[in-house]
Amino acid sequence: MMAALPDKPYATPHMVLCRAAGWVHTSIPLAAKMVEYLGDKTGAWITTITYDAAFITPENLVRSFFCRLR
Repeated sequence: MMAALPDKPYATPHMVLCRAAGWVHTSIPLAAKMVEYLGDKTGAWITTITYDAAFITPENLVRSFFCRLR
C-alpha cells in the first residue's frame, strides 16, 4: 500500500475527521494511518488521529487548522 501512495497530493485537504462508534471495523485504523502516511509522503499536511470525540473542540480545530498545515 505504501508504494501506491502518490508523490504529490491530488488535493489539499484542510482537515480530515474520522468518527467510529460502536463496532469499529478493523479497516478504519488502517485507513486513518494511510491518510497520515499520504500527508507525510507528499508534505501536504500533518495528521492528528484521535478516536476521542472530546478532542474535537473549537480550540483544537483552530489549532489544527493554523498550526498543522505545512
